[in-house]
Amino acid sequence: MESPEEKHKTPLSTVYDVQFESDPTILPTEESEYIPDFPPTDIELRVEGISIHLNKAVLKSHSPVFRTMLESDFKEKDADHLVLEGKKYEDFIEFLQAFYPNKSHSVTVRNARQIIPIADEYQVTDVLNRCEECLVHFCDSIFVKNLKSLSVSVIVEYILTAEQHNLQRLLTSTTRLCAKYDSALLEQQDRIENVSYKTRYNIARERIALFEKHTLKAIRYNRIGEYSTVSNFPHRIFNLQPEEEDF
Repeated sequence: MESPEEKHKTPLSTVYDVQFESDPTILPTEESEYIPDFPPTDIELRVEGISIHLNKAVLKSHSPVFRTMLESDFKEKDADHLVLEGKKYEDFIEFLQAFYPNKSHSVTVRNARQIIPIADEYQVTDVLNRCEECLVHFCDSIFVKNLKSLSVSVIVEYILTAEQHNLQRLLTSTTRLCAKYDSALLEQQDRIENVSYKTRYNIARERIALFEKHTLKAIRYNRIGEYSTVSNFPHRIFNLQPEEEDF
């Protein structure tokens, strides 16, 4: 079984298309282990057995949790290293690079859900807000343009993320989008049982509102005969079922 060090020899820049503002020569080669080149360091964090050398002042300035750990009368205050249990190395690097100085690593649809739990835990509000904004913009774009870009299982995961981390704007956006998905297909998702009854009720209410809106529109243009059932409504209105699960 390969060790964590061997597991992470492929640089994250290759996997996630990380872009750095500083000298590109700091990027690791395929043969080297990925250890981020951060500002002058005075604290070591260990995630999955891999050391990450960081600057206390940077951590404290962005995270009230780290500030408390490193300034209050906790054992961490005088420690030269901290072991962070229950974290994935790749996820933690994505989180750090979202705010660390001299890095230009954007929050995207592909890494936002990696970052959100850690940003929430360490109360890095700016990063958490950027993650939420990214996913809200993505979901709203799908809703407005009726794109087939997000599978039912992933939209359920977005909803669960919003509920777990109290991201109300994301919850509103995903609830509205979910109303466009086939209700039977939605109920077939294993994880739908983890979605709160309040949110599931709101999804149903949004779906009814969509039905009423487009029914009235059909009546106005004398096209109601074409849409005798919900399933006969145009695909662009109801039963949005993406063909691929990309995110």
